[in-house]
Amino acid sequence: GHLQSQGGGGCSSSCGGDTLYRTRVEILSLHITMLSQKVKEAFVIQGAVAGIIDESGVSDASRRSDDFVSYHWTTKNTLVFETRSNWGHPKALSLKVSSMSKYTEDPDETESHHDQLEMGCGFVDLCPIWKKQDSSSERGSSCSIESKTKVYLFDSPEEFDQHGQAVELSAPREEGLELHLRVSSDSG
Repeated sequence: GHLQSQGGGGCSSSCGGDTLYRTRVEILSLHITMLSQKVKEAFVIQGAVAGIIDESGVSDASRRSDDFVSYHWTTKNTLVFETRSNWGHPKALSLKVSSMSKYTEDPDETESHHDQLEMGCGFVDLCPIWKKQDSSSERGSSCSIESKTKVYLFDSPEEFDQHGQAVELSAPREEGLELHLRVSSDSG
């Protein structure tokens, strides 16, 4: 049984001093307040932490109320980012929201993103969660915080007519996208 002692298990902390940081992002819901736009049926969230990219599934449930629609993910709603660093925890999570039309006619087309439209982006400061993690007594424990993140819309082309003139909008645009996330961290 002496072979086990030579396993690579002890290497992770001593090789170059890199620490593994695992950031887990659970997408709770996407809230959209929109008066003017046709709302697409489904959304995909892409996240990036320190160059690592992960993408959610397609939202598959929605609830409509008078002034907003909330979208939910019942599958693939968690993004996981494993980053190694010797200069500290990752500082920020960047998010991109894309909308897509769902086509159900062809079952083989479920993976097709041909009608995906990038709508906007958002950012989450990860420092508070790692501070919370560092101050927790148990090494290797995980912490989580819930975050409501405003999504900044990329300019939508509908605002301009054929001549590139900005279209006069009769009402101010009360559009808002807000992502509700639960972010957890653990470092090993």
